[in-house]
Amino acid sequence: MRWSLVSLSVLVTATALTAASPLQLYPYNFKAAVSVVADSSLVLPLQPTLQAAIHAKRARPNTKRKTTSIASSSTIVKSSSAVPTILATITTANTPIVPTVASTTSTANVPISSTSTTAAPTTSAAYDTTTPKDDCSCGYVMSDYGDAYYPLAIVVDFSTVSSIDQFPALGLTVSPGRIGGVNQDDHTTACYSDPSNFRFTSDGIMQMVVPGGQSTGGIITGAEVHSTDTMISGHLSMTSRVSPVHGTCQAMFTYIDEGGYPMAGDEQDIEMLGQTLDEGIVLTNWNPNSYHSQSEGTVVPFPSPPTTAFHNYTIFWPPADASPRQTSYYFDGQLLKTMDQYVSVNPSRAYLNNWSNGQASFTQGPPTDDAVLEVAHLAWYYSTAQVPGLPNGCTMQQACRV
Repeated sequence: MRWSLVSLSVLVTATALTAASPLQLYPYNFKAAVSVVADSSLVLPLQPTLQAAIHAKRARPNTKRKTTSIASSSTIVKSSSAVPTILATITTANTPIVPTVASTTSTANVPISSTSTTAAPTTSAAYDTTTPKDDCSCGYVMSDYGDAYYPLAIVVDFSTVSSIDQFPALGLTVSPGRIGGVNQDDHTTACYSDPSNFRFTSDGIMQMVVPGGQSTGGIITGAEVHSTDTMISGHLSMTSRVSPVHGTCQAMFTYIDEGGYPMAGDEQDIEMLGQTLDEGIVLTNWNPNSYHSQSEGTVVPFPSPPTTAFHNYTIFWPPADASPRQTSYYFDGQLLKTMDQYVSVNPSRAYLNNWSNGQASFTQGPPTDDAVLEVAHLAWYYSTAQVPGLPNGCTMQQACRV
């Protein structure tokens, strides 16, 4: 989770993206196929103390993220075609939508014309979207997610990474400065991202560490990395093993690109919190039009123990022209929760972090022992305002099916 105090600005609208170009919708289809439906009886409401802690937020400094140009790499796939001049619509209203989800499945990256499908994946081993085809310059179709289309991808197998120095070429940036909010108990303790808290193991794992033995009353260090690109939709997955050590927030989420108050609440979260680590996954969508004053959220029990094996966590943030427009959260391909009240509408970056501010009602901690979030793979498929749909010269039939 992430907070930012920024200067008052006018609400971003689709027309603010370009004054000269008309808007265009790109094809999107929810196919009526095998549905993976979460058991609603497993969904727990947010506890009042947790809800209060989430709402009691301290803003982070008003600092823009400075991004760098990224080099081409086998693990970041971008179109070589000219960038389209017509932008996709970004919805700025949160209209109630009936929460229905359907999915089809295909475990191989095959041409879009293929009709081969299999049963919906239920384990991380069967749910591998980490290896794109050699040429996916025409984008990607999400076979398991209603054939949602995304033109761009950041796909990283961390067995090929040995240093954060490789991040820029992969489309990733280590976050500078503070992570999350100031401790609301002492109004002093804050967490900062430290590059030394990223470690890479010989067996191909990226470790994001909150070192043990730190104290409240000052600075605690953690780790945070984000996409260099700003997205307007995405299918965002990580394969990770959660630390069993209490006292941190281990998370994957989207967060508005410093768009300015009052939009700084635009956020979609998967969080494993110190306060609720034994209870389940905290899932939250924040009202894009208010500064963290309204949210839709819940705690869902882990379908499998998260600390003993690697599992796949997914945020499905459909393209702006999707119908229905909703955010869906998955664990190893199993639908945990669909939210339609507050779907992100503003350009955002994707984040991973592990951090603590020692607040008893939120992260708890800081941990006495090292808390290590282990990440084996990232598969972030997405669109941007500059590349919202099919690149010039491409057809849907040329896209890679993943």
